[in-house]
Amino acid sequence: VAYRGLLPSCRLVEMEYALLGMTRPPSESSGAEAPGWYFRFLRTGDARMLVPIIEHNERDVVALAALTARFAVLAEGSAEDEPAEGLHALAAGRLFAKRGEYEGACAHFERAVETLRDPVREVSRQVEALLRLAALHKAAGRRDLAARLWHEVLERPGAPAQRAYQELAIYYERHARDLEAALDIVERALAYAEGLARLDPERAERWQSTLLLRRTRVQSRLTRAPSPR
Repeated sequence: VAYRGLLPSCRLVEMEYALLGMTRPPSESSGAEAPGWYFRFLRTGDARMLVPIIEHNERDVVALAALTARFAVLAEGSAEDEPAEGLHALAAGRLFAKRGEYEGACAHFERAVETLRDPVREVSRQVEALLRLAALHKAAGRRDLAARLWHEVLERPGAPAQRAYQELAIYYERHARDLEAALDIVERALAYAEGLARLDPERAERWQSTLLLRRTRVQSRLTRAPSPR
């Protein structure tokens, strides 16, 4: 769960390289080759045919033990005591959030935002960290903090921003009761949805319908609002 979607795959060789820096020798047989070696042993009775299987399994066991220790550190450490960086901080934040540990999750997500530095390759991970951090603050009743983070998402060029627009529109209309700000966010969201329509027309159309209804409601409320004296 912690690393889902953060690595090219969750194959053991990918995990051990990404988390531990371990690499396998080019000469090592793959797991897929193990049945072939075993059937050669059955046909010939030559125990040397089992050596590639044993060596491969030995490295698997060592890697699993090392990964178990790494995950234990990830699960038990704090962002200060064991400062993970980048996608590892994001993974730690996911883990702490799943366990309901608010402070620890926030610290790790903040660390992820600070250390995911590549504005092109890592923008989606930065946005995930910001949105997860905002969701934690929202759930804790700290909506002003959450709103600042949603705005931060909108400031990132090329960021997937639909969720941030949705949350800000609700925040300004229902909680901050700033109808002018709510209308501004909706107008910006509609412009963003036009760009989204080129990639996912169905999804964009559904969202645009919701935004248009919200815009009508906010405009109506602004019209009815008493003029300042």
